[in-house]
Amino acid sequence: MTTLQSIIVCFVSTAICFSLIIRDTLSLTQLKMDVPEIEQEVKTIEGEIDRLNVEITAFKSPINLIQLLKKPTYSHLSQPFEEDVIILHPHS
Repeated sequence: MTTLQSIIVCFVSTAICFSLIIRDTLSLTQLKMDVPEIEQEVKTIEGEIDRLNVEITAFKSPINLIQLLKKPTYSHLSQPFEEDVIILHPHS
């Protein structure tokens, strides 16, 4: 291989390496730009989860359940007798 060919191979190899480095850097930069948007989405979802947990807690409160029992929609419900309750224990 002549000196000129060696220099050309060296330049081509260097150009390929630089192009790969630039491509990876651009990919990393794009990911860094996406992070704030994703963080905002996560905060929104966490806020929605907190709101739903408060709503579930309010719905499960004994006062609310007693009020629901007084409504015509749920008036047919009653407390079960102890002998009608089946308790399932998970296998350990």
